[in-house]
Amino acid sequence: MAYTLYTNGVLEKDGFYVPIDEFNPDYIAYKEWLLLGNTPASADGAVYCAKKRQECTDKDQTKAAYQVMITRLEQIEGAASPTNAQVIAAVRDLATYQKRIMQYLKAVL
Repeated sequence: MAYTLYTNGVLEKDGFYVPIDEFNPDYIAYKEWLLLGNTPASADGAVYCAKKRQECTDKDQTKAAYQVMITRLEQIEGAASPTNAQVIAAVRDLATYQKRIMQYLKAVL
């Protein structure tokens, strides 16, 4: 199996999209694939739009980054005691979202 790594998930070679979700069996299989020493192809920080089955536009990327950020924050909020990895992931998502907002505003203004 080969994967392409996007900001919000991975895309399998056959076109099946796997969102970042620690409880998703497909994402767990991807993580195991990584542990075997495999490396995914890079989408250079792009966001994948599962509904459109293509890389997103700037507006779509900003919306997707927002959703990833909100999901991470909700996971931390719902956890009795969040792990360091969860907090670090949330901070990275916040930074990614902020960067996307700034890029989007720069393009619009």
